[in-house]
Amino acid sequence: TFGVSVCHNEDELRSAIENTIGKTNFLGGTIDTLLLQPYVRGTEYVVNVASRNGTHMVTDAWMSQKKCSGSLILYQREDLVRSSSDVQGVVDYVKQTLDALGIRNGPSHTEVMRTDEGEVVLLEVNP
Repeated sequence: TFGVSVCHNEDELRSAIENTIGKTNFLGGTIDTLLLQPYVRGTEYVVNVASRNGTHMVTDAWMSQKKCSGSLILYQREDLVRSSSDVQGVVDYVKQTLDALGIRNGPSHTEVMRTDEGEVVLLEVNP
């Protein structure tokens, strides 16, 4: 993930913005817009889905192992989730999200965080 920073105060936020805006991304474009979102602690899941006529079939789901190092988030590994019962709440949330966004056909890649309290929080959807 390019340009992701964990900021603990306004100075760190200002520095992250200054170090990202105007830079070249990995596709060769200039970064002129940023998305700010709160940092959510928990377990990150990636759910890949193939949809047809509003029926969503999970092709694979992954659990990310990450750690924070200063302002950076470092991915250590991603584990394939082998049992759907382990992530059924996450999968149900992803399917409801795809419905809410009107994504009825094609592939999608959704990233969510399950907090320590069990809440599922949307991070991103890439249809």
